[in-house]
Amino acid sequence: MDIAYTATGALKPRTLILGVKSGAAAKAYPWEEVVRRNPIVDVVGDTPILLLLHSDGRSVRCFDRRVEGRSLELFLEPDSAPPVLVDAETASRWDFTGTATSGPLAGRRLAQVQFLKDYWFDWVLYNPATSIFAAP
Repeated sequence: MDIAYTATGALKPRTLILGVKSGAAAKAYPWEEVVRRNPIVDVVGDTPILLLLHSDGRSVRCFDRRVEGRSLELFLEPDSAPPVLVDAETASRWDFTGTATSGPLAGRRLAQVQFLKDYWFDWVLYNPATSIFAAP
């Protein structure tokens, strides 16, 4: 399920965010939300994404969730360290590099999506039409 977000709004200038762009669309993910909701399954523009925080609390990956023309719903396996994801469609298991390690999709890789860890004031300066992720 995609999480709702506000189309406009402001954060405190020094709020740490992860910024993701896809085409003309841009979205800022406040760091506290990334930590609280790990992983985040969302859409930026027309790209279905997954933001995944490693169990070390510092390393982050962003992936395009599409494989073979379909968008996967990925869930974090409880108490997995390093993180292991399972997709709802095939029950394949995915590692932190975005590689399916077992199941019908074994060997497939999710494409990485570029993101920027930055302060809100800097991100919005270069992306003034950005939306802000917020949980419903």
